[in-house]
Amino acid sequence: MITKGDKILIFSVIVISFVIFAGFQVYGLAGGKTYVLIEINGKLYQRVSLGEDGPNLKISVPVT
Repeated sequence: MITKGDKILIFSVIVISFVIFAGFQVYGLAGGKTYVLIEINGKLYQRVSLGEDGPNLKISVPVT
């Protein structure tokens, strides 16, 4: 016989599993792009996407 506590436990496991699965799917969609990051005085000035599957490039410009 399934008690109320068992139902809560099963529901919690299903919800947590779905959240973890959805998180991995979103992370998979975001990966694989190449970006150029341009920083001025340590602050992000611009982030430019160059397309798919390449090395990332970071340009730091010290301004006095």
